[in-house]
Amino acid sequence: MMKLGDSGMRFAQDKTTHHFILLKDGGAILVSANDPKDETSRDHIRMHLSHVAEMFSQRNFNIPMFVHDITPPGVPTMQRLHNEIHYEY
Repeated sequence: MMKLGDSGMRFAQDKTTHHFILLKDGGAILVSANDPKDETSRDHIRMHLSHVAEMFSQRNFNIPMFVHDITPPGVPTMQRLHNEIHYEY
């Protein structure tokens, strides 16, 4: 999954940390560079999350399916509830 993540997200998984947070009204994905001086990872994270918000808004869940090599849990629900979900970066 690390190699697929590096390729799909365009930043090194071993140089970053992901947090998936469940909230009453949905959730959040927080990604940060492990080294605060790593501007390259930071910039790629920003680009990736912006791209994901746009893709998910269009019902395109190809990146998580590529990275995980399966349909991740929750994607069918996200597709079904598309009109009720708002994605933003």
